[in-house]
Amino acid sequence: MNISKKLSLLTFGLCTIGCQSIAAPTSITYTKIADCTEQIENENAAFSESKCNSIGPYALNITQQSPLYFNIILSRDGKSITSELDTFSQEEPMEPGKAIEWHVTGETPKFMIFRIFVLQENSTSHEQLTISLVTEDRICPIASVNVNGTPKANEKVRSLISERYQNLAACPAEIDIF
Repeated sequence: MNISKKLSLLTFGLCTIGCQSIAAPTSITYTKIADCTEQIENENAAFSESKCNSIGPYALNITQQSPLYFNIILSRDGKSITSELDTFSQEEPMEPGKAIEWHVTGETPKFMIFRIFVLQENSTSHEQLTISLVTEDRICPIASVNVNGTPKANEKVRSLISERYQNLAACPAEIDIF
């Protein structure tokens, strides 16, 4: 066998072994809350339910009962999973941010970044960027970044995902606070 064929076979063999471990590319997409369509037609309703554009195979809905409850719900094949944003606010009133940042692998969302404003008793708010892992069964909290105390907080959460959480497959027992 000549050297050219040997190199071709070696390259093919290495690629076959190595290429199997390459994950689908990750992309970032956004859901603007203002672009979602309200489903409750009562102007005086204390409860809001909005339908948003789908994220990959998931239908996306948002429910809100201000200022305490705000849920992001992904549904597919008759099954729904709901965000656990109240874990970040610890039952304090909160106001949602204006957009959801999705980190999507292939067509499936893997991470959700969402800004919340936790309202304090002294009428001030504490701004956080939250990171949640999207699994088959949950949208579970994994980390929170204090926006006021972290320069370039948006970059911080993205680097946490790529450097610390990218291989995370299950919900952790505790939330990391930064």
